Amino acid sequence: MTPGDPGAEGEREHLPYAIPRPRLVSALDAATEAQVALVVGAAGYGKSVLLRQWLASTSRSRVGWLRLDERDDDGARLARRLVAALAALEPGIGEFALEHAADGGRSMGDLFIARLVEELHAMPAGVLVIDEVDTMRNSRLLLEIQALIEQSPPSLSFLVASRTQPLLVPDRLAEGPGLGQADLAFTPDEAALLFRRVIGHDLTRDQVEAAIARTEGWAVALHLTALAIRDHGDAEQVLHHLGGENQFITAYVTAEVLSRQPPSIRRFLLHTSVLRRLCGPLCDAVTEDGGGAAMLELLDRESLFLTRTAEGDLRYHRLFRDLLRRRLRTDDPGLERELLCRAGAWHLAEGDAAAAAEYFIEAEDWDLVLDVVARHGRAFFEQGRTATVIHWLDSVPSALRTERPLVELQEAVVHTMVGSTLVAAEVLERFAHRPVPFGYLVAADGVRTTWVQWNAAPGSVIAAADRVLAGVEATPPDEIPDVLGVTSAESLRVIALVNRSRAQWYRGEAERARETLSRLLDEDLPFVPWRNSALGSLALLDAWGGRLRAAHDAGSRALVLSSRTGLLGHQSLVDANLALAHVLRERNLLNEAELALDRALAPAARIERSVHLALHAVEAALLDLARRDARRGLRRIAEFLASGHGRPPPAVAARLRATEARLWLAAEDLLAAEQLLGEVDPWSVEQLAAVVQLAVANHDLAGAPA
Repeated sequence: MTPGDPGAEGEREHLPYAIPRPRLVSALDAATEAQVALVVGAAGYGKSVLLRQWLASTSRSRVGWLRLDERDDDGARLARRLVAALAALEPGIGEFALEHAADGGRSMGDLFIARLVEELHAMPAGVLVIDEVDTMRNSRLLLEIQALIEQSPPSLSFLVASRTQPLLVPDRLAEGPGLGQADLAFTPDEAALLFRRVIGHDLTRDQVEAAIARTEGWAVALHLTALAIRDHGDAEQVLHHLGGENQFITAYVTAEVLSRQPPSIRRFLLHTSVLRRLCGPLCDAVTEDGGGAAMLELLDRESLFLTRTAEGDLRYHRLFRDLLRRRLRTDDPGLERELLCRAGAWHLAEGDAAAAAEYFIEAEDWDLVLDVVARHGRAFFEQGRTATVIHWLDSVPSALRTERPLVELQEAVVHTMVGSTLVAAEVLERFAHRPVPFGYLVAADGVRTTWVQWNAAPGSVIAAADRVLAGVEATPPDEIPDVLGVTSAESLRVIALVNRSRAQWYRGEAERARETLSRLLDEDLPFVPWRNSALGSLALLDAWGGRLRAAHDAGSRALVLSSRTGLLGHQSLVDANLALAHVLRERNLLNEAELALDRALAPAARIERSVHLALHAVEAALLDLARRDARRGLRRIAEFLASGHGRPPPAVAARLRATEARLWLAAEDLLAAEQLLGEVDPWSVEQLAAVVQLAVANHDLAGAPA
């Protein structure tokens, strides 16, 4: 990045009449010699403007700029933007780490932070500016940035700006150099220059000092005061009414901005103050008037505290918007909620359910929030954005959620989708303690069958699946709630059959599972992820059974189907990619097999599907064995066993033991292999093959099984 040209990432909300502040720029230059420099002050103290001035004058050639906002509470978005900001210091930095970032939700992921730190240690010296830290509310992400700062090399400095002491700064660095609110306060000379530029002439020294005394050097307050003097013409009268605990700003907004505008502009300002972003059509929908675009152009020309975003939209200066909102709330408390709901309705009509839900949440219209969940939750699930749906549901008061069985089912479904099966189980447990319609119990059992991927006992999954199949037969379809489009009667039947087959496979009944899946795939399945899941399960069964051509065909069909429907990164493709990795390895296409394994790992790790992670460990270790790197394969299995994911189901555990034994044999440690193969499951072909291999290595063919 060229100093002084922060680009789209550095475009800031700033005072229209910014003045030079060389004393603070020099102080910042000196402060950035330390690992962390802080700029902390309340809203409107000119932090972002000062950072831009420092950037324009610094001699440092490597400076990155990251401006945070409320959307960065999403881990995947923050990871992408962090890497993009660092690229200004060193092109390409962080691209490898980004491949390991958690996909959406509340975290960037420990692995992403660890890989990024490794890359930073190989990077030349530079400074990363992180502005508007106070806009983030996700404490987990802030702590992850804290870990990044803590572990970064001394050659990388961080310049952090926030309204409050930021959580992301490690404690040992929090007392480092920087600027506080007292430093940011305008001096009389700076205020005099500001008044001259805004008003067009000088104030007397006494008037400037009076303004400084009453505003305590607050940049925004001084700017508002200058505007009032310019418009009113009587500096003494304006200065006389300044004072009080922020009351002068409220008085100015009311008396010198709102009351001086025509009724149409005043109404527009108040009604659109509920909006985070301003554009003509949205303003029209909220105000229920026309001419929103023209009104925004007028306000922009009049410098009524608008700033343009990187996307090209306008928004109010944050402080100005807050003041307008307080006035709106005072004048008509009920109207604010109605305006928020209009904004949400407009976003829904535009296809932006995420933005709509946020407005409905702010309006506390829980019925509308739950309607968004019901209508759009399935699409967000298919897009891998289930964490967003959880956020919507978590926003609804718990007392209201527990009163509605349908909402509890929604909670159980979405928590299962992101791997929080313990939370889902707790939600469904409440069903056992109060009467609910039988169709709801059928849907709840359908959710339980999906836990087969998270170490649920195969027997309990089969029992739940049998209850679902019987319940679907005995219950009219309209009495079974369709949660997020995935628990309709037909979907539940498919879910039960697929997961029952997996449970049978996991306890060693591979042929029975294969027969069920083959019959199921002859049908026209209603939901692409379920078809992918069935195809993937069948492909992996065929791969493990030595039917490589059939495995390749089923896995490829799943990938083609997902490509057509935009679901290539979906978790339902994990089995298909694992099967393709197996086939490619058997065909000695080892690099291609590794790519397939990488495709399988990302979605499995994202929601911590423990069985899939065990399957991945097996296939990855076998790939290491094919590359004659047994020690690496052993380390991989040891890492999985130490990960805390629990014991895999019998068939997977047997294959894991057999793979580990083969690796020990390749490492010429026959005793370790023999200890692993002490008790062989009679149905495990992999274990029997490993026993034969051990017997051959011991020159004891008589000890090999017949």
